[in-house]
This record gives sequence, structure tokens and C-alpha cells, in this order.
Amino acid sequence: MRDQIVAEIKRIAAATGKAPGRTLFERETGIRTSQWLGIYWARWGDAVREAGLTANDLQGRTDNDFILEQIAHAARHFERAPTYAELRLYARTNEGFPAHSTIFNRFPAKDDMVVALREWIGDKPEFADVAALLPEPKPDRAAPRPTPKGADGHVYLLKSGDHFKIGRSDELEQRVKEIRVALPEAAALVHTIRTDDPPGIEAYWHRRFADKRANGEWWHPCRSVFPLTSC
Repeated sequence: MRDQIVAEIKRIAAATGKAPGRTLFERETGIRTSQWLGIYWARWGDAVREAGLTANDLQGRTDNDFILEQIAHAARHFERAPTYAELRLYARTNEGFPAHSTIFNRFPAKDDMVVALREWIGDKPEFADVAALLPEPKPDRAAPRPTPKGADGHVYLLKSGDHFKIGRSDELEQRVKEIRVALPEAAALVHTIRTDDPPGIEAYWHRRFADKRANGEWWHPCRSVFPLTSC
């Protein structure tokens, strides 16, 4: 156990850039204070010193290059992009491997880690085999497309009888005419919002009045307290 604790101190220090405190060590390893205090050392600092470390050792080793290189070695070992559970397992047998919390804080999702790893490998020939193990980027991980010019539109509130319609359109006048023709009762345009994000604004108001929804994009004020009109 003593050798294991010393090895774990070194591993965490290599990953975080400094000797770990007692709380971090217990969280990362599951080794409780009662398992070493008064058995191997009288204080935590003694264990740190036995590991050959001080609080200022190993600063700067947590940069992305170091972390991603270690993840690449793990991917080579597992012959695929490793899961976080596999990285934790790999760390137990590979001294100096970054702590699980260090990797997770940098890359909260596995997709983030894989994208960063693929970019880091780039044209490094020594990691060509690892690049071949990584999955292709998912479509939703691709760079966002720029918003095209002229994408402004309207979100509108239309009233027909006792019902209200919340919708959006790039051609407001034409859309209102189309709706009026299809309705049995007269429809009046109550309010419009001009915005560069019609889908987002429309979705917000749909969620805002979700409990008043009647059918489709139509809402009825008497389903609950409705701030736009009275019943």
C-alpha cells in the first residue's frame, strides 16, 4: 500500500502540475486517510516528500500537448478512442498519466476529446496509427455554418376569434394573407418582432406559452392565465 500511495502521488502530480493535496488524492484514488495516517506517515506532507515532490514541482506539465499525447498512447493501447472509464483504468498502470479529473475538466464530453485529439495528431507521422483508430467527426461537431446575409425575418402574433397564432416568416405580408384566406374568421395581426433569429425567437415564445397550446401554432387564452388578453 505504501508504494501504491507514493506511485499515485507521482501520477497525480504529473497530471496536475503540482503535488496533490490530501482531499484531491482521496477523491482521485479512493484511498482514505485512515489507510495511511499513523501507519506509514504522521502527516500528508511526509508522504509527498517521500514521493520526491514539493508543492512547486512539475509546474506546466498539464498543457494540452502533454495531455493529448498521453491520451493518444491510451488510444493505441485500447485500439480505439478510449472511454473515460478506460482512461481511468489505464492511469492505474501507467505512472504519470493525467488524472481523470484533469482530462474531464479539459474535455467534458468524449466527442470533445476525440476532436481535440484528431486535431492534435494532425500530420504527426508517429501517431498515424492512432489517427486511423479515431471515429470520423459527427455532423453536429462540424464548424458552425455562418449565418447567411439577409436572414432577418419576423416572428408574429396573429389573432383569429378567441385564438392566437405565434409563427415566423421571411415574407410577413404574404404569410399573413395566406393564413387569412384559410381561416373561417377574420384574422388580425397583433404584433411583430423583426429579428435575425426567427426560429430561436419563435421557439422561445412557443415554450413560454406551451400550457396554452390548442393545436399546432394556435393558442387559446383561457387554458390558463394568458398575459396577452383576457377571456
